[in-house]
Amino acid sequence: MKRIQADVNAFFERVECYLSHRANHDRHKDASEAAYEGLYKLSQRIKKELAEGNLSKPENRVCNAIAQEKYLNGLLEFRTIATHVKSDTAIKRGHLNLYMPSGQLISIDPELSAGAVFSHSTFRLPQPASGVSEFRHTELLSTAKARIEKHLFGAKM
Repeated sequence: MKRIQADVNAFFERVECYLSHRANHDRHKDASEAAYEGLYKLSQRIKKELAEGNLSKPENRVCNAIAQEKYLNGLLEFRTIATHVKSDTAIKRGHLNLYMPSGQLISIDPELSAGAVFSHSTFRLPQPASGVSEFRHTELLSTAKARIEKHLFGAKM
């Protein structure tokens, strides 16, 4: 669990770094992409630790809850825009699924430009059913951090 906690801390630090650089346009894209990449590294660590089977039952329960969180998995798909590597699931579906903090599911074109999505703290996308959806990285990343904290600190290990 120590390695997972180290990756949790690294993700949280990247989110804080993003929040502190959001006014600095020159660093904004790098900081936002780094925060999403930190979430990816955390998810990979959790998958590895779950596969190795060395976690206690409470730790296993917490890690499974984080790994199965739809909101976090949506952000993991979303980050592939920055890496220019689409997931197999997105290729099959033809879109990425992103859950908003409210729980609303938004479909996103995986071919979006990383510059258009990550260069500003807010970006807007046309949505067939609802007009235009506005996305705020501060809200998306802060919600991810809060959900992970809830799983980690809300459970007894």
